[in-house]
Amino acid sequence: MRTTFSALAAFILATLALADPPKVLHATPDNADIGVDPALAAITIQFDQDMEPHGYSLCGGGPSFPEITGKITWSNARTIVVPVKLVAGKTYNLSVNCPAAQNFKNPRGESAAVYPISFLTRMPGDQPPLITEDAAKSALETLRKAIDERYSYRDVRHVDWDDVFKRLGPAVEAARTPGEVGRAVARLLAPAGDMHIVVHVGPFTLASHFTNVRFNLDFSRLPKLIAGWNMPNHRIATGTYDGIPYLLIADWMGSAADYAPAIDWLKANASAPAIIVDARANSGGDELIARTIASHLVARTAVYAKNKTRDPDSPGGWTQVFDREIEPAKDATPFAGKIAVLMGKGCMSSNESFLLMLRRGGAHAMLIGETSYGGSGNPRLIDLRCGVTVLLPSWFDMLPDGTPLEGRGVQPDMTVEWKPGDSDPILEAAASRLKSGK
Repeated sequence: MRTTFSALAAFILATLALADPPKVLHATPDNADIGVDPALAAITIQFDQDMEPHGYSLCGGGPSFPEITGKITWSNARTIVVPVKLVAGKTYNLSVNCPAAQNFKNPRGESAAVYPISFLTRMPGDQPPLITEDAAKSALETLRKAIDERYSYRDVRHVDWDDVFKRLGPAVEAARTPGEVGRAVARLLAPAGDMHIVVHVGPFTLASHFTNVRFNLDFSRLPKLIAGWNMPNHRIATGTYDGIPYLLIADWMGSAADYAPAIDWLKANASAPAIIVDARANSGGDELIARTIASHLVARTAVYAKNKTRDPDSPGGWTQVFDREIEPAKDATPFAGKIAVLMGKGCMSSNESFLLMLRRGGAHAMLIGETSYGGSGNPRLIDLRCGVTVLLPSWFDMLPDGTPLEGRGVQPDMTVEWKPGDSDPILEAAASRLKSGK
């Protein structure tokens, strides 16, 4: 029996090892390539395993999508060839699979991971940018020093950085173009699992980590659920839900003028007994903008968060802990009614600070929904001096009691699980709670 069990276990493990969904190993041209020869007649994409040859999804469109000039063919079971016509000095964008189309599949029917490909063709007479071996080695040394001395979350997820650089560093040293360096650096930094680490190669951005966050709202249904739905711009929406004034703030990434409609709405509803502020789709941006909105809702000055910054010139490699405060707006009366603030995993970074401002600043606010993502970085630029830069988180964000925010998030006062459907359970719970008088 022991032999039979061992054989069965080995078979199961081998099957599981082969069951990983396919992914792109390499493309020509590849993502973030600069100085691509416009005479190139085909885009070649190679996968890490055999693929089903009867389907594919090359996503994209418009003027930046490459002109396909002939039949798309598979040169072997893992490599697809796309005949194209390119022009000089142009940026092209496409994607292997995308959320709306997943037809690159293996024979088991598993869709390939989404893989973006953006590249820039060179002008006539220009030469592709090349990187020397010494420059590539220097880039790796600069990155290692930055991880050790500048990266604020270096030890949060217990990454063995010595092992990471030993395994993945040689690919950086072997790179001979900015695109190759950028892709190798992004792969090296991926074990950090940090959404705030971003690699730039010229005009292109490479994420080192994809969050795959499930937002706990259906934005397409909101106009049907919110009476008088109005969007003065793409960051702000207003209306009423079950007779309660409703405000959605989609992000904190705009200019101050973008949020003027929100401030006007708050002033217009200053005497309302209750309001709903929907922050579920907000993944952050400028914390000062978030503070401006929160200042119209809080009743007192309060510390809502703390942070310290990585600095090799400071004792112990860190600055002193800094208290971040919210205070009421000087030109407005704080909102006296009750506030239901809708939140979830899509709430990140400066939007998590917004949640804490309302919680700590004496606003009559209840946070309703699911725990926030738990990620903040205040990234600083690290120049690898080969056409590649890295944005690396520099501060260590904390709750007012000193508890790290990274990887933990903000807990709601009332947990409501999101279940997609014709209704919105979090909106329903917020309205019920506000009308209950509790």
